[in-house]
Amino acid sequence: MKYKWLHQSQNSSCILFFNGWGMDEHAVSQLDSDGFDVCMMYDYNPLENIPNIFDSYTKLYIVAWSLGVYAAGFALHNSPLHFEKKIAINGTEKPIDDRYGIPEQIFTTTLTTWNEKNRERFNIRMCGGRTHYSEAKNHMSIRSTENQHNELEHIYNTYIKATSHTQLAWDTAVIGRDDLIFSEENQQNYWSKQVNSLILPLSHFPFFTVQKWKNIIDGKI
Repeated sequence: MKYKWLHQSQNSSCILFFNGWGMDEHAVSQLDSDGFDVCMMYDYNPLENIPNIFDSYTKLYIVAWSLGVYAAGFALHNSPLHFEKKIAINGTEKPIDDRYGIPEQIFTTTLTTWNEKNRERFNIRMCGGRTHYSEAKNHMSIRSTENQHNELEHIYNTYIKATSHTQLAWDTAVIGRDDLIFSEENQQNYWSKQVNSLILPLSHFPFFTVQKWKNIIDGKI
C-alpha cells in the first residue's frame, strides 16, 4: 500500500482518504482541503497496516471509496487511532460477494480480461455512461494497466484466501443509486443494519461536483 500527501499544511485535522482500486490523485484533484491535511492511501499491493504518521493530529477522519472501503478495514483493524467520523462511499467490506459486493463472476472476469480496451469500458461504467465519462476524463488514473491488474489480483487473492474479515464501526455509508459497479441493492444489503445510509443519485465515481473535502465530511457529497 502506498500513501501520498495531497494537502499538508500542519493543520490540526487530517483526512485519510482510501482511494478506489487502480486510482491515483487525479480522482480528487479538484477538492479544496479547506483546513484539513489530506493523506491518500492507494495501490493496495500489498494490503497492509497504515503508516504510523498520524499521532500528532487532534482530529482524524476516514473517507473510503469503492475497494478503498475494504482496504480501510484491512489497514485499520489493529490501529489504536481514534477517528471522529468514518465515511464509506460506494463500497462494502465484502467486495467480492454476490449479495454484499461485486458478484464474484464479474470480479474475476474483470481481473482475467483486464487490458487497455476493457479499462476504458470499465471507466465509462464507473462514471455512469459516456456523457459523464467525457466530463471526468481528467479525473481518471494515469497508472499503468499492468499496475492496476497486479493490484486487483492481490486484492482478490487476499480476500478469497482470508479465513475471516474485519469490520470497522463506520458512521455513514454513501450509496450511489446509479452505481454500475457496486449495485445499490448490494450496498443496501450490506449496510442496512449497520450504519446510517445516504442514498444519493451518484454513479460509482462520485466526485464530479464535490468542491471541498469538508462537503464529504458533512455528508453533502
